[in-house]
Amino acid sequence: CQVTILEGETSAAVALTVHDDGHGESVETIVLSVVIDSAGSTGLMPGAPLALSIEADPPLPTVSLSSTNTSVTEGDFERLTIALGGNVAGDVTVNLIGSGATYGTSEDWHLTVSGAPCDSASGTDCQVVIPADGTMIPEVFFYANTDSEAESPESITVSIEVDSGSTDLVQTGSTSSLTFTIPASAEPPEVTAAVPVQRAAEGANTTMVISLSETLTENVTLNLVAGATNMATYGSSNDWHLTIGGTQCSAVTGTSCQATIMAGQSSVDVRIDFNADSETEMDEIVNISVEINSGSADLVQLGSPSDATITIVADPQ
Repeated sequence: CQVTILEGETSAAVALTVHDDGHGESVETIVLSVVIDSAGSTGLMPGAPLALSIEADPPLPTVSLSSTNTSVTEGDFERLTIALGGNVAGDVTVNLIGSGATYGTSEDWHLTVSGAPCDSASGTDCQVVIPADGTMIPEVFFYANTDSEAESPESITVSIEVDSGSTDLVQTGSTSSLTFTIPASAEPPEVTAAVPVQRAAEGANTTMVISLSETLTENVTLNLVAGATNMATYGSSNDWHLTIGGTQCSAVTGTSCQATIMAGQSSVDVRIDFNADSETEMDEIVNISVEINSGSADLVQLGSPSDATITIVADPQ
């Protein structure tokens, strides 16, 4: 960069232009020095360097996140407010980032932007574009999804971060993160079992009623197994057997004997037959335990009592 002072003149004008680079910066110093060109400019001495200061830029406007309530029960939702703290030169894009619990419309929680669920709460999958004039900011909602599981309180953190394409326009403010709490869900309904008799003779029968403490919108499948105190032999040609909905159970182990409480119903009946035989026997204990099938483990829990005990009375001597 050369400057020529014309013959007969004592100075030459140099224009220094300071550029607006869009970055928020502190004070910057420019030092200009004059170096005498060796060709044809003898006998001159350079003056002292000139220091010029570029004033600090005003801080960038902030973008903030807020909500009136951060405790959201299952099945409820809460609106998130994203606000600009000043005028900006263009549209601003922010990313919503979440952590905690499990994200998804069929999981613990999810976010929507302008009514559309975000695929995830990471990276750029959940974006909000704020117009430069600050009007018509898209609506953002936090949803605590309803599920059938009994859960302890869950904590979810939702934050905003300025997208890489908008970092020259805004910065995150002091309130750029919220922690939502989904309170503990109610305990699931209980399954209990009851029989009207405690003693029965050979050739008799009774009904065990398996009940729910409240009805559900889904079927509940239960396994009936021989309990720990059972002494009698199972089978239609042995001491006792079970019939559910007209079908006799082949065994009382694992999932061989299942009872289903249908959606909207509160109980299911199980017939217990005490088979007559020609043998002379002592008293025998029938013990039937109710177990929750794995496919219904998230729906219900065992109450008390969850088993039934009946004594088959000894044959007269």
